[in-house]
Amino acid sequence: MTGRIRRRLARSAAVLGIASSLVAGSAGVASADATVSGTGSSYAAIAINAWVSQIYTTLGTNVNYQSSSSVLGLENFAQNLVDFGASEIGYSAGQTQTDPPSGYQYLPSVAGAVCLMYNVLGSTGQQVNELRLSPAVIGGMFTGTIRKWNDPAITALNPTALLPNTPLVVTFRADASGDNYIFSSYIQNTQPAVWAGFTGAMGARNGPSAVWPTPATGGNSAGQYNEGSWVSQNGSDNASNYVASSLNTITYVETGYAQEHNMPCAYVQNAAGNFVSPSAVSDARALTHDTINISTGEQDLSGVFNAPEADAYSISAYSYLVTQTSGMSPDKGKALSQFVLFLACQGQQSAQRLGYTPLPPELISLDFAAAAKMNGHVPIPSEINAQTCPNPIVTGDFANVGGPPILGAPTDGGATVVIGGGAGGTTTGGAAAKAAKSSVLGSTSKVAGGSLAAAGQTPGVALVAASNRLLGLSGPTGSMMLWTLGFLVVLGVPLALIALNRRRASKVGAGDDEAMIDEEEKIDA
Repeated sequence: MTGRIRRRLARSAAVLGIASSLVAGSAGVASADATVSGTGSSYAAIAINAWVSQIYTTLGTNVNYQSSSSVLGLENFAQNLVDFGASEIGYSAGQTQTDPPSGYQYLPSVAGAVCLMYNVLGSTGQQVNELRLSPAVIGGMFTGTIRKWNDPAITALNPTALLPNTPLVVTFRADASGDNYIFSSYIQNTQPAVWAGFTGAMGARNGPSAVWPTPATGGNSAGQYNEGSWVSQNGSDNASNYVASSLNTITYVETGYAQEHNMPCAYVQNAAGNFVSPSAVSDARALTHDTINISTGEQDLSGVFNAPEADAYSISAYSYLVTQTSGMSPDKGKALSQFVLFLACQGQQSAQRLGYTPLPPELISLDFAAAAKMNGHVPIPSEINAQTCPNPIVTGDFANVGGPPILGAPTDGGATVVIGGGAGGTTTGGAAAKAAKSSVLGSTSKVAGGSLAAAGQTPGVALVAASNRLLGLSGPTGSMMLWTLGFLVVLGVPLALIALNRRRASKVGAGDDEAMIDEEEKIDA
């Protein structure tokens, strides 16, 4: 055993000891000032991280959240490592290896969209900012049958863009993620024959998947499907960082990540034939066709992908928290229920600025009902209005385009909803009218670079601090930073356990290995 390896093992043992003391009992009995912990979705992480800082600043409630992926959030919650998971996928999708615990529930946290973030210059050196993509072209790009930026199928949609004769570098998520699941669901739904052929060639199941299909036999291609120019990244932060710093690339991330990099999102052709980019209203418009089954808490996005409205952005989805009901201590139930009420109401005020769209009243009611099931919960308002829940849709500051149908919801139960500050009806003027501007190509409102422009972003606590500074909030506390350090180590164990086959080992080439060794030598020095 070399000295370098011995030093690495010693450091790992020391950090693991710290991690064990930090996380042990995280889902057990809590003190009077309980801290609740969670992990999971990077799709929702920008919003959740902002809420964590906001609720600590305003109410003193301690919440620690570590962005990883939807599947890890479900796994860690099932293993009782955390108090809540965050995910766009339900357990019934069969993407986890650990069975869910008894007495769990899903509750909506935020609405958002999968942005096709790209970085390409035209052949004359100009930045391409209004890239149009159809479902058929998207299917070809992300299955490896369209491999160059000036492919005739792309240039036919973008005749004035002067796209370059360069390889199209797809940056895909190597980890088991909600973005993978949503985006693969979209391609399967809109291009079923394309997805069936792709998954069959890759040796994967014909269905949506949290792990993006790669050749089961190794290598970069299978038949007509060639992934030779593709690059894998773990996490939305790393995927967006890579695209922001690398030409001729494209990836799929929640809109907020493109906004923080001031990078464009493609205009995607919807069922009405219009090319629409993500925006708070275009996402919300499509999500009125989501269906939520109240008996399972899970969503069906097939209607969203085919939303008929002219200004609907069709690759939209809700994100969820998965929590216990009665199976937690009263102190933890109090803190977690406070966080749920906060994110459903005050937290949604920053949703649009962060690249999301606020939850509609139909889903606020589900959150109130979920919080009421938690042992030791805080008082739950019986009415949703501007005083009890200053969600911008409730106050009328954001146009209410409607919510998704809730299958099996009681018609006479749940919180009463009063919209428009208690005045009844939805406000349509002022800020609400401004919020309702369309994101259809050629309109006055576009998401091509966003309001949260930043020079770049880094994962973990630094990303939390960057987002908070953009919102004028205080940064993460020292205890949050220490908890994050420890939790990252603990996450390594379930990461190894749920590493799925068909992972693109070949993508981590010799150059990456050498760079890793060089970095370790620098650390040892």
